[in-house]
Amino acid sequence: MTALHLAMLFGLAAMASTKVIIQGSFGRKLLRSSSDAIFYNGMLFGIAAAFTALPLPWGGLSLSGVTAIYGLFFGLCSILFQFSYAGAFKYGSVALTVLISNCSSVIPIMVGVVFLNESLSASRAVGIIFFFLSFALSVKFGSRPEAKVNVKWSLLTLVCFCANGALAVAQKLHQQTEFKAERAGFVFVAYALAAVVSFSIYFILKRKAAQGKTFTVSAGTLISLLAAGAVLGYFQKTLLFLASVMNAAVLFPTVNSLIMVITTFCGIFLFKDRLSKRQMLGIVMGIVGIAFISL
Repeated sequence: MTALHLAMLFGLAAMASTKVIIQGSFGRKLLRSSSDAIFYNGMLFGIAAAFTALPLPWGGLSLSGVTAIYGLFFGLCSILFQFSYAGAFKYGSVALTVLISNCSSVIPIMVGVVFLNESLSASRAVGIIFFFLSFALSVKFGSRPEAKVNVKWSLLTLVCFCANGALAVAQKLHQQTEFKAERAGFVFVAYALAAVVSFSIYFILKRKAAQGKTFTVSAGTLISLLAAGAVLGYFQKTLLFLASVMNAAVLFPTVNSLIMVITTFCGIFLFKDRLSKRQMLGIVMGIVGIAFISL
């Protein structure tokens, strides 16, 4: 891994953490129902799609049929992931759901090693083990009845795991094609589809179940959405680029681990979250994993 690639990974994690912080600060104040979350995500996806379509000096939007297919697949997997993730939280353990979702990075790793002939050195394998240990230690398990495993939670978590892994695989495979430079087109199609589906679900809920949003889109909310949407769009474009030049075994576990470390510290300083010794050990494990992956 070159110093430039490592710097880009930290930049990606910083972008993703910024998006999480923006959504977290406004989400705690605004989102009180599933309709609120669906409407908010629809706007977020739409802004991300619009941002990637802008004719920027360093590259505009180009789109082939191949990129459109990959983008549509990515968009569908994004929707599956969001809804299964939220559903799993409702029916089972939040901590186990987060852990299993993060472990889905094993899917693009196996695809890269088995089908794309990517190498997996001993140091990288050790780093991946440290990442999984980090995820396991960082989540907080509870003994409440709702934390027990049940069929609905198991099925939703399986969908969540597969969809999250498929997102990374779609990015990796697209970057193996001759149309890999069409990153803006890929992200535009994916998030335009996600926005359309989100708004469709919202209006169906509003009409049939009288479940409209409970918040107004103020200037502050709109600014937060614009910032988060722009970050999301640029994050995916950059991640696509790195998927073309880095092994999946390095890219996806490292990004996930860095995001976890950064958002954890931001939670401590910005939202006054408190960590147990076990969770602090998990952060240390994540940092050690990054060191091994970088060798």
